[in-house]
Amino acid sequence: MTWDVFKWAFLEKYFPEDVRNNKEMEFLELKQGKMTMAKYETKFEELVRYFPHYQGRDGESSKCVKFLNGLRPEVKQAMNYQGVCQFPLLVNMCQIWDEDSRDRAAYYRSTSPMKNKNDVAPCGACRPWIFFIIGVLCFLKMNGSGIEKEERRLETPLHGEDELRRSSRP
Repeated sequence: MTWDVFKWAFLEKYFPEDVRNNKEMEFLELKQGKMTMAKYETKFEELVRYFPHYQGRDGESSKCVKFLNGLRPEVKQAMNYQGVCQFPLLVNMCQIWDEDSRDRAAYYRSTSPMKNKNDVAPCGACRPWIFFIIGVLCFLKMNGSGIEKEERRLETPLHGEDELRRSSRP
């Protein structure tokens, strides 16, 4: 009995075709979504072992491409520029990026003025630049910069409207 015949008989008995098809579909549709990088990598490794195309040195590059395509867009964008074709190195880089990203998000959440979503931030706390704009507008108005003239001109009817009103009167 050759290895190929044994392998085929073994797979037919212990790994039926419908189960293989389900695993293949699950692998092809695998996306990181809200999973951590560690969970995504574990799930990827669990499913990739069923596909000999991705095994060995020849499949390393294809394995990296498939792994990258399942990542969240922001991780994928950051990792695509690296051009890494070694799977363990790619996974390590993705895990570091994911941990750093989560740490950065946690830091900014902890330092934001609204720690509780039910709390209402004081006026302008979310947009400190608004105070600058209000100050500039007040300065311009107090110094007679022409803002009042613009406002008055907008309040008066336009030339065409004035003539239209006169002609429509009985």
